[in-house]
Amino acid sequence: MNSPQEQPQTRDDGFSTSQRKGAMPEERNLTDSDVQAIVDQMEKRMTERFYGDLGRGIWGVAWKAIIIALISIAAYGSLKGFK
Repeated sequence: MNSPQEQPQTRDDGFSTSQRKGAMPEERNLTDSDVQAIVDQMEKRMTERFYGDLGRGIWGVAWKAIIIALISIAAYGSLKGFK
């Protein structure tokens, strides 16, 4: 009989650790060009997100300033009136 140490470990899904869904059968290594391509793509996406968020933040502040100015003018006009 096989001892528990010799039997492949199984998970609740019924697959052994070597037969898991999505498990790579062999070890894979990335080349320097692969790593550089990944880094370049991540840098590009991070830069786009940063400037997109920055633009939305600036427009948000500008919009709030416009609303506050309009409310202030309306409040001034209703209290003292324009002469």
